[in-house]
This record gives sequence, structure tokens and C-alpha cells, in this order.
Amino acid sequence: MAYVLTLTDSTTTLNFLDGTNYKLEEGGLSLPSPTLKQVWGGDNILRDGADLIESRYNNRTITLRLQILGSTDDVLSTNVRAINKLLDAAAIYNTTGRGANVYLSLKLDAGSVTIFIDVISGTLDLPDTSMNYILA
Repeated sequence: MAYVLTLTDSTTTLNFLDGTNYKLEEGGLSLPSPTLKQVWGGDNILRDGADLIESRYNNRTITLRLQILGSTDDVLSTNVRAINKLLDAAAIYNTTGRGANVYLSLKLDAGSVTIFIDVISGTLDLPDTSMNYILA
């Protein structure tokens, strides 16, 4: 068994743990629990407490710190573009319904269950030094 951390639209899959194109940095996954939004109501004199009217989870922000790798500048650019394309596809799917759903999948080393998290939108922030490398 091995860990799994991928971004996919079921056609294109990016493996963030392959060590060839992408490498998750040590402590590079921030996966907070979503906060819960609840609406309480009712004031029943015959019993204690209130009634739960509605309950939903809020969206959450997941952060990945990755090294994007490439044996050449062209491969490196392709790997950056692949992330941006999937993140753009996620936003298009969630605003228009066109295209395919994009999701992040996560499986622990000895686990048999894969967790699928819908990606609504995302951004790829490159460090300031990335352009210095490209221009050098």
C-alpha cells in the first residue's frame, strides 16, 4: 500500500506524490475540518433545548505546498499548466455545470478507503523566486 494524493477530473490525474513531476513538501498538506453552520429554532416550554432546523458544512480551504518538478523547462511549464488547467476546470464546472467535476483524492498508507473532496476553485501561487530561475 502507498499514500495517494491526486487532483483529477477523471480524465487527467496529477499525482502529487510521484516524485517525478510533483513532490509534497514535508508538512505540506493542510486539511482543516469544515466548520458547521447550524440554524436553531423553537422555544418549546414543555422540554429543554431548541430544535435543530438546518445543518450544513461551510466550504474550507485546503492548502498543498508542492515542489513542481521537471527534467526540462518545457516539462516544468507543462506541469505548472496542468495544475492551472484542472483548477480552472473546477471553477468552470462549479459556476456553469460544464465539463467534469474536479476532486482531490486522499488515501492513507495502510488504508483501503479513498477520500474524495470536491474542488470548487483554487489558485496556484508560485514563489517569487520561480521567475528568477526561469529568467536566469
